[in-house]
Amino acid sequence: MDDLLKWSKSKPESDDPESLRRWFESIPETPWSSKSSVRFATPLPNSHRVNRPPLSIPSFIQQQQQEEEPKRVCSEQDLADYIERSRELSPYDAISPPPYSNLCGGVAPYLITDSLRPRLIRLCNLALDKFHSDNPGANYVFENIVKTTATATSGTTYYITFEARAVAASTCQTFQAHVWDRHPKAGGPVVRECKLKQPLT
Repeated sequence: MDDLLKWSKSKPESDDPESLRRWFESIPETPWSSKSSVRFATPLPNSHRVNRPPLSIPSFIQQQQQEEEPKRVCSEQDLADYIERSRELSPYDAISPPPYSNLCGGVAPYLITDSLRPRLIRLCNLALDKFHSDNPGANYVFENIVKTTATATSGTTYYITFEARAVAASTCQTFQAHVWDRHPKAGGPVVRECKLKQPLT
């Protein structure tokens, strides 16, 4: 404790950041404190424990550290290339924006995790039900998810590319489904579109 008192009285008169940094880094180590957090050298009985607040880094040091870190930004050329490549793409084929572009909204590729896959499969089957309803006589069975893109809405809007097989056929065909996955209290998923993927021309 005496060391800490001596240290606190040794604060430099100058507000120079470098002087203050050296003063802060000279905090004496004690059995109950360190420069970043409170710690006890050995467990103490509850009756002897002292609740002490952690010693936080002064804001001027944090600000200086942030200023020294290089700012990561997207170059104008990368952004222009992304816009040009995206111009003719459908939402089903959307690509990821360049890193650090800070673009908000829009449709982008969505990672299909093991926990998300069952939900996407249910949405694909709902989309096939709509396709069967719009095309009497059609009878397809879901086979596999190819990829999906998505955008945040009130819920999530998915653009799913998947494969399905006609009951009487041995080969699969590729479908595209636009599904708005709303919260159950808002009415649940809504299939906006389900169609066979058209070949590229």
